[in-house]
Amino acid sequence: MQFDLFMHGRNVMLQNDIVAALRDRDEAAGRQALAIFATEFPEHELLAPMAILLNTLVMPAELFADHNSTAASLRDMETVVVAAARGVFGDKEANDWLSPLWQSLAHCAANLPFNAGMPKTHAAYLLLQSGDWAAAEAAVAGIPSWRRIPAPLVWMAEARFYQGGLEQVWRLLLELAWIDACAFGALARRLKAPSLHKLLRDFDAAFEDDEAPDRA
Repeated sequence: MQFDLFMHGRNVMLQNDIVAALRDRDEAAGRQALAIFATEFPEHELLAPMAILLNTLVMPAELFADHNSTAASLRDMETVVVAAARGVFGDKEANDWLSPLWQSLAHCAANLPFNAGMPKTHAAYLLLQSGDWAAAEAAVAGIPSWRRIPAPLVWMAEARFYQGGLEQVWRLLLELAWIDACAFGALARRLKAPSLHKLLRDFDAAFEDDEAPDRA
């Protein structure tokens, strides 16, 4: 397949203009560049994702009225905005670009207490998504009896791990394994801790012939 080098170059140039505006969080410049891009390349697959990201730059940061409204915004973030950011930036840069949006959601949910039926609507979970580990730890600490509830115990272990490493969270991991083995397994595999992953592999190998469904 042969490219029209002028049109291909023009395509890339306009995309770069929009991406640069998004990186600067300059909604006006991004809109202007997107309008030109849409006129010249109306079928391009990145038009919709770029428009979605530009829309997030002007979303009002108002406190959520309840857990249901928080859940709706979280669902939109996870299913629409995150996918758009990954499509435009790629995974690594997308995470960095999304961080202020997660922090904004956390700010909007800061007035809501922990809801065991909708745990992800708590500010601590949203702060974890932003990578603000210290703020997430502080938010978890404000949940009454957090150490006896699986979700906030997971969040605290994760927040402390990314601040101080595995040595800082062994006790929390053991407590989590005791009260919720499934939550422990999911967290242990998610953490970037090769030594912990090896322990899990060795444990699984030791029980591979065990027919007992519950190994807690």
